[in-house]
Amino acid sequence: MWLTVQWWLLSTARPRPLPWERNGRAVPVFQIDINRADWIDWIQLDGIGETMAHRIVADREHNGPFSRIDDLMRVDGIGPATLARIRDHLTVDSRSSLPKTPLESAGN
Repeated sequence: MWLTVQWWLLSTARPRPLPWERNGRAVPVFQIDINRADWIDWIQLDGIGETMAHRIVADREHNGPFSRIDDLMRVDGIGPATLARIRDHLTVDSRSSLPKTPLESAGN
């Protein structure tokens, strides 16, 4: 009998919600280095399809690495609106102008 009462109390008890507050703008979890990302990384971003992803990688291979995020606008089809939409997911590593290591290249 005691077990039945205990089970009933535990099954009907509702925990209090955990208190939490929003603290400004959230930091995006997914970020890519614009000089190391392959086309598969690029298509994960909102508004970047397969064609645009290939265009970004081709521009980087033809014209050299991007020195800053705004340099992406040199790619045909990327304008201020697209760049603003994906900017929080982009990063430029100071080491990214170096060629990929053989281990990194083997994965591509």
